[in-house]
Amino acid sequence: MYDKCILCDQYPETVNLNALSMKKCKNCQLLWRQSFQRSGFDYESRNSDLSDRKLASRTNNAAGRINIFKRFINLSNLCDIGCGEGIFLGALKTNGYTNIIGVEPNTQAVNFARLKGFEIYEGKLDKFPELARNKNIRAATMLHVIEHLEDPLESLKLVNGGLDQGDHI
Repeated sequence: MYDKCILCDQYPETVNLNALSMKKCKNCQLLWRQSFQRSGFDYESRNSDLSDRKLASRTNNAAGRINIFKRFINLSNLCDIGCGEGIFLGALKTNGYTNIIGVEPNTQAVNFARLKGFEIYEGKLDKFPELARNKNIRAATMLHVIEHLEDPLESLKLVNGGLDQGDHI
């Protein structure tokens, strides 16, 4: 992982949160996992937990996120990168936001979200810049995504480049 902060190039301190070893920049407060083991975890073919209990919990979490995000940004014209089964998109739609789409690498999750009527594009992050231009996307979310990326900084640059006309979350 990174020994220095990817935002301000300062050395972080090691902190423990929820039994996870984390790095926290003393300067800008960015927080990231000290290590993440990707081996053996295939996002494209993993099975999703679609139990009523899990979906209800995730729906509740999505509503809370919307209440936070809407104070800072218009949530219409948004792409949820790594949207999973579309839970966050569903909460956005329920709250009246329009032109909301998702990008997701997992076929099972994409099919579930499409059955719910969401506009989901199957694929990885590299699809985002063209999609953002073609769909007038002005904001993006990446909930529980960044910590799974091989190169978070390059991924954020890719998303930022796709949002050159819009806002950023």
